[in-house]
Amino acid sequence: MATAIKQDARLKRIDLIVPKDENADAQLAEKASILLGYSGAMVRKNVAGVLGKVLIELDIRPYDLKRVGAYKEKKRKEAHAQRRATVRSSYVQVYSRWMLVPLSKYTAIVPEFALRKAVQIKEACPTALFYVDVLKVNTKKIPDPFLVVKLGSEKYWVEVWDESEFEAQLIDE
Repeated sequence: MATAIKQDARLKRIDLIVPKDENADAQLAEKASILLGYSGAMVRKNVAGVLGKVLIELDIRPYDLKRVGAYKEKKRKEAHAQRRATVRSSYVQVYSRWMLVPLSKYTAIVPEFALRKAVQIKEACPTALFYVDVLKVNTKKIPDPFLVVKLGSEKYWVEVWDESEFEAQLIDE
C-alpha cells in the first residue's frame, strides 16, 4: 500500500478537455456547472471552464489535482514528523497544514518562472486570482509552495518550486 501512495504522490501535469459535440461527458459536466452550479464533474473529467480554456490557449498544463492532494499530504506528514522529533516537551503541540495565501500577501521569494506564468495568465484573464499554497508547521513555512490560480469555482495548481525531489523527477510530457 505504501508503494501506491508514493506513486500517487508524484506530481503530474494533466491535459484539460474542451467540451465538444463528440465528447458527451465533457458537455454534460459543463452544463451541470453552468446550470446547476455543480463543478465536481468538471474536475473529475478535467473539463476546462473559462479559466481552463485560458490555460489551454496559453499552453499551460496544470497539475493533476488528485496527485497534488497526495503529494501535499505526504509532505505534510513528513514535515509534521520531523518537527515532532525535534520537540523536547510532550506538552508542545505540533500543527501542520497547507494554506492558501494571496500572492499579493506572500512575502517569500517567488521564482521568475512562476511569476512569468502568473503574469501571462493575468494578462489573458484579468479577473483570475492568484495564491501560494504553502505548508506551515506551527509558524514555520516549509519549502515546496505551489502557485494556484482561481476563477469562480475553477482552481488550478499551475507551478511548484523549492522542491529538489520534484525537480529531479518531473519532466513535462
